[in-house]
Order: sequence, then C-alpha cells, then structure tokens
Amino acid sequence: MPSATHQACNHRRMVRVTLLEVETPVVLDESGPPVTANDIAAFEALLGRALPADYRAFLLAYNGGFPRVTLGTSEDGKEFMLSWFLELHPDAMDEPYTSRLCTPARREADYGWGLPDDALVFAEDPGGNLYTLSLDDAEHTVRFIDHEVDDPFDSHRVLAHGFTAFLQLIRSVNAQAALDAEQQDQERESLARGPFPAAVEAQLQRAEALLPEVRAAVRRAGLAVFDEKSHFSLHADPHSRHVFDVMLWLHETATGPCVTRADMHQVLQGWVRDRPGGFGLKGYGPDFLDDWWTARFDEGALEGEPKGTATFTPAARAALLAALRPRLA
Repeated sequence: MPSATHQACNHRRMVRVTLLEVETPVVLDESGPPVTANDIAAFEALLGRALPADYRAFLLAYNGGFPRVTLGTSEDGKEFMLSWFLELHPDAMDEPYTSRLCTPARREADYGWGLPDDALVFAEDPGGNLYTLSLDDAEHTVRFIDHEVDDPFDSHRVLAHGFTAFLQLIRSVNAQAALDAEQQDQERESLARGPFPAAVEAQLQRAEALLPEVRAAVRRAGLAVFDEKSHFSLHADPHSRHVFDVMLWLHETATGPCVTRADMHQVLQGWVRDRPGGFGLKGYGPDFLDDWWTARFDEGALEGEPKGTATFTPAARAALLAALRPRLA
C-alpha cells in the first residue's frame, strides 16, 4: 500500500516526467519527497550495482509518485495498470515488508517471490503485483510479476526494454481522456438502444400491457442515473431509488405482489448486463438495495413486513406509474 509519506507537504504535485531530455507521456499527480545524488549513490551501494541512468534521473527528479493515468499498453499489445512508483527513503532503504524501494534480496526474504538479485521492484499495481527493472541485463528489461503465479522469474510477462521505454507505454492524459469519452459514448448508447438482459426483457413483455411505453421508461430511468454519474450503478441517490422502484414494479407486474427482500436481490442480479453493448448494470452493491427497502417501508410506500413479503401501496404504485409517463416526454 502507499507509504504514509504520500501526504507529506514537500511532495511535488502535477509534474510531467522528462528523463535525460526525453519527454514521456507520464504526468505525476504527486511525486515523492526529494532525494539527493548521494542518497541514490547510497542505495546503489546497498544494491551492489548501478541503476540505469534514466531510472537514476527519475529518482533524482521525481523520486517515485502517483501517475494521473495508470493504464498503458505493453509491447505485446496487452493492457496493464499500475498504482504508484515506489519512493526511495534514505533513512529506511531496506526495512522489512516495506512499500518503498528496497533491495531485491530484502523483498525476496519478505515474500519469497523468486526474484533474482538484480530485479528491482520499482512500482506496483492495485492488486499488489510488481513491476521489476532488471539491473544487470543490458536492455534493463521491465517485467510484470503476478504474485499469485508461481512461475520462474524469466517466464513472467515482459512489458518493455528499459525504464524510459516503459514510461512511453503509459497513456498520455489527452489519450486517456479521448478513450474515456469514447467509452462514455458507447456506454450511453448501450443504455439508450442496447438489448435488455434476458430477465428484464421477460418482465418488460408482461408489463407492456399496463404501460406500453415501459421500455422507454426503463431506458430513461437508467440514463438519468448515467447522466448524473457517468456510469450506470445504483447507490442511495434519488435516480437510483427510482430505478429500484421500477425493478420492484416490473417484478410485481410479471409475477404478482408479495415480494421478499431476497427476491429483490435476485431481481437486481437480473439487471446486470448480459451481453456486450447491452442495457444493464455493470455491477451492483446489495447494501444500497437493502437501504432502499428499509427506507420505502419507513416512507409508507411499501406495505407488508420488512423481514417478510412486501408490495407497493396502491398510492405508491399509482405515483410511480404517473412518474414514469412524464419521463417519456
């Protein structure tokens, strides 16, 4: 995990990484605490070998840090993600179980990942997997080490040859923004026009007799959540609560009243997208449904027993139908 020094006031913020007059696409939201050439020399002495010139320059200028864009594409065409570049702390260069720079021997003694003596761990991903820089080979190979795969070191995925070459694989802020915008457009289009999950489609076919415009109403409900959050996921906001109401109404319409909380959890799972480009949730948080269930009883919209079966009150059902129709205008 990141070191506590991530919040230190002497860290530099929002800097573009340039190494030996070579500009890279990497922007650090926050770099590490400054170190000196003597600090780096002391670390090299501890390692018993020199650091590559570009990585030495990186430590001297930035000393690790947190990149704004964490995604990149390796030389084999596969995507990777990192969380942060490890920092060098001169007063704690080889502490056990450290999240800072340390010798490969120290990390191997702590975790037993099969790291050779020259495999410097310089970054980690969100899952605690490692990025290593081979110090002894002439190309200074960068590898991704999956700590859950018990394979020989040399069989782990090669990402780049050289530290600067690795940084060049990370997306620029502009490239990531463009990709994000494209993905947002595709996501919105899937909510506006994509096929419904099979479970929802079955409910919609039955509900059309009561509300012919029900498909458009459901899409409008999903798009209201998306337009507020830039993703379709349900929480405790009013648009999400409306979607939960629609889920219950559709389920009641298809199967009859007297729904349990457990039934609603099954209904929620049925709203997860079941095909590429389709309408639906990408995931869900069950606790938000539980909170909605309790709140709707407290508000008098549901009648029955919170720990048993429930149904909309006639007034709440009528209000929901009235709310669905204007949303189609």
